[in-house]
Amino acid sequence: MIDLDDRDILLTRRDSGGRFVIFTTTDVQPSWPVPWWVAVLDTGGDGIGVPVRIDHTAAPDGWTALQLIEVAMARAEAEVAAAGARDVRDMRGMRAVAALMIHLAAALRAARQSPVSPASADPVTFEAGSESSRFGWTVARCGEHTLPFCHDASGKGEGVTLEQVLIVLNQLFDDGVIGRSLEAWLWRAKRHVALALAALSGSPGKSD
Repeated sequence: MIDLDDRDILLTRRDSGGRFVIFTTTDVQPSWPVPWWVAVLDTGGDGIGVPVRIDHTAAPDGWTALQLIEVAMARAEAEVAAAGARDVRDMRGMRAVAALMIHLAAALRAARQSPVSPASADPVTFEAGSESSRFGWTVARCGEHTLPFCHDASGKGEGVTLEQVLIVLNQLFDDGVIGRSLEAWLWRAKRHVALALAALSGSPGKSD
């Protein structure tokens, strides 16, 4: 488990299965638009530190909002494709899946409207993990950063879940619009990420 100083913990949130997402202030500079940098995600048996930033001007390293939305979209598509119609039997489930995909796509469009060019950022790639999975990939990679996903969509194995990634994005945009309130794309992305999270979990995520 990653050793954390309690003084560096800004906020702890949990997904619907109880997995934590801890937002830490370690090494954050006063001029940054977001008061945390690294989110520590519960992987089911340990924790993984994930540095996150709005874009490459907001912090010196880490996943950008655009890159994380791309990862969330790809994971959602993989989970929907693997589940098939048999796992989405009722109208409520079908509406939730449709809302998830619609709002993730809208958040992705909003993030691509950022005035900061993503051209210099590392591309996001996807690869198979060490465990067998019905998904085509379980590891997202961006430069030296990796994000290992659980081989099971419900989080019954080791790795992070889609819901945890959406919680990270939800917190990033909630804080980002305070630090950069004049950027319209941030407000649009914030709204659609919150709605995607609600569609997936039935709530905007729980805080401790």
